[in-house]
Amino acid sequence: MIPVLQPPPSRWECAHCTLKVETPAGRATPLHPCRGLNGFRVPLTPAGSKDHLTLVERGDYISGDDVQVDAGGRPFMRAEVERADGHSDVWVYAPLAHADGRAQ
Repeated sequence: MIPVLQPPPSRWECAHCTLKVETPAGRATPLHPCRGLNGFRVPLTPAGSKDHLTLVERGDYISGDDVQVDAGGRPFMRAEVERADGHSDVWVYAPLAHADGRAQ
């Protein structure tokens, strides 16, 4: 029987709280409600990396839109992770849409 080599699991951490997570290799970047960022849902970064996470507040007029806010009510439009190689990954928090339907 030929042994099958499995890729090692991915290890993730958050620089703003103490969370550390391990996922099977190849999974998407996990998000978590970060205690260090007022419960806002942000991506984890690879463990041991020099990646830097930044939240960008909404700079536009909200006008009653259902936008993503932290526990303190601050609205954010995106999370940016600047990687050590100079590239950035961006998670956009788009306003939510709601529909109301009734049968007549």
